[in-house]
Parts: sequence; C-alpha cells; structure tokens
Amino acid sequence: MEGKSLYRPILARAWEITKKFKGLWFFGFFAAIISSGGEYEIIARALYSPGNSDILSTTVSGFQQGLQEGLLRGNADIWKSIVLALFSNSSTLIIALAIFILVIAVALFLLWLSTVSQIGLIRNISLINKTKKTTFNEGLDAGTKLFWPVFLINVILKAIIFVLLFLMGRELLLLTGKGTWATLLYFISFIIFVIITLIVSFLVRYQIFYLILKKESWMEALKSGWKLFLKNWLISLEMAFLMFIFYVVVAFISTFIIAVLTAIPTVALLSYLFYLPAFIKVIIALVCIVLIILTMITSAIVISTFQWGSWTLLFERLTLREELSKIIRLTRQLTLANPRTKK
Repeated sequence: MEGKSLYRPILARAWEITKKFKGLWFFGFFAAIISSGGEYEIIARALYSPGNSDILSTTVSGFQQGLQEGLLRGNADIWKSIVLALFSNSSTLIIALAIFILVIAVALFLLWLSTVSQIGLIRNISLINKTKKTTFNEGLDAGTKLFWPVFLINVILKAIIFVLLFLMGRELLLLTGKGTWATLLYFISFIIFVIITLIVSFLVRYQIFYLILKKESWMEALKSGWKLFLKNWLISLEMAFLMFIFYVVVAFISTFIIAVLTAIPTVALLSYLFYLPAFIKVIIALVCIVLIILTMITSAIVISTFQWGSWTLLFERLTLREELSKIIRLTRQLTLANPRTKK
C-alpha cells in the first residue's frame, strides 16, 4: 500500500474527465459561484503581509470616512432627489420596483443553478468514473432533489468564513502599530483561524459528498464527514495544497494568455492606431474584450471541474480503503532506507 501512488492516478483521471466530457463544463462554470473553497480563500489570505497593515488601515478608515461624509452627508440632497423622483411619479416607481424584483429574481436563480450544478457535477463525475452512463438532465434532477441541504451547507460555510475573515480584519486593525508582541499575537491568532477554517471547509466538503454519493441524511453526512476527516486530515491538507498549486498554475496561464491577447493587436497596430477609423478601433477593442472574457470563463470552468473531480475521486477512494498520506509514505521509505534504523 505504501508504494502505491495516491494522488497521481486521481489527478490524471480527473484531468481526463475534465477534458473528455465537455457536458460537465456547464455544471463546472456555475458550481464555481458557490463552491466551498474555504481553504483556497484562507491560503490566499495567508499571502497577505501584515507589514502592509498601515495601508489596509488607511484604506478602511478612508472608506469609512468617505461613506459617512461623502455618501451620507455631502450627497444628502442627491438621495432626497432620488426618493422624490421615485415617489412623485408612479411610473418611475413601478419601473424601479420591477428592476429591483428582476435583480433579486436573477440572483436567486443563479444561487439555485449554482447549487444544482455543484450537485450534478459531483454526481456525474462519480458515475463517469465508474464508466456508467449519465445525462445532463439526470444531473439537474439530482441537484433539484438535494438542493436545500447542500445549499444550507454552503451558506453555513460562507457565513463561518466571513465571520473569521471579519474577525481577522478587525484584529489586524486593532493591533496595527502596537509593536512586536502585537504582531506575534496576530500571527498566533491567524494560525488558529486558518486551522478552524480548514477543518470546517474539509468537513463541509465531505458532508456534501456523503449527502450526494452515499444518500445519507444531513446529520448522518455530518457525522460521517467528521469521521472521514479525522481519519484522513493529512491527506486532505495535501490534496488542498495540490489543488491550490493547480489554481495558481491555471491563473498564471490565463494571465499570460490575456496579456498576449491584448499585447499582440496593440503592438501589431501601434503605428496604425492613430490613422484607423473609430469603428475599427471599437471592433478591435471589443474583440480583445470578448477573448479576455472567454479566457477567464474557460479558466473558471477548468478549475472548478478539475478540482471537484479530484475531490470526488479522492473521496470515493478514501471510503473504499485506508490510504496513507504522501508525507507518511515518504517518512517510512526514508526510515527503511536508513541503515541505522535496520540495526
């Protein structure tokens, strides 16, 4: 067992499924909206240097001051004019209410679709991995049936992450400029926040898998997810690290592609831009914008589909048999290879 690779076949199979089954891309795109990616948010937050706390503090203070003095006080007349315009004309009020209701309806529909897509993506990937046939409509049906429990899980996760990040931000502002001990205290509390967020994120992910793939109830899935996490917490950390590396690589490639897409037409037409008609310039700009948007959408689809595919395959493997983390396998290999340990 120790000599067998755990991640290589999983990542290879997840990448194969991502490339081959384009029907999953629809689910992958909308699943990215609500995906429980708490560990990636925390890792990204960890890259922030507390040495820039003065900048952050100044920015937050400036925003609060601008909100209080500019938006609420200085522009009070504008707000009064808006209110008068809405309520003095019934047609204007009706149009405003209609737009507001439309925005709310679109937001609720996207929340529904993203949750359903997350469920359909996990289910269909699992079936595809087992060489079973599945359809897009079957994924939608499964997502509709399990919408509320999975949606509630995602809401709880996002709420916990928001509270933790808010507390971290508040603490950073309170400790800014208080000296070395304050900075040390911030780092210690930050590590605690990271651990809590990672635990919650892994627990939520495994709970969702048990709900969708094992047909367990909400509480049963929570208990099973907790047991699986305790048993495989180091493997979970290693997989999260691999997924973060993949995220960084895809983000770098996307940035490079976007830079090329904007640089090539600019350099090629640099000496002619001044003489080109306005509508040609507009067309060039629109083409660049469309290509950039398509690149960003494709990146989001690939990241979401591949990451959920990898986690789904890992979950199914962990529930089939016991696995050892890469760190433990390497440690045992080094121990066995050391002549002193054999004596």
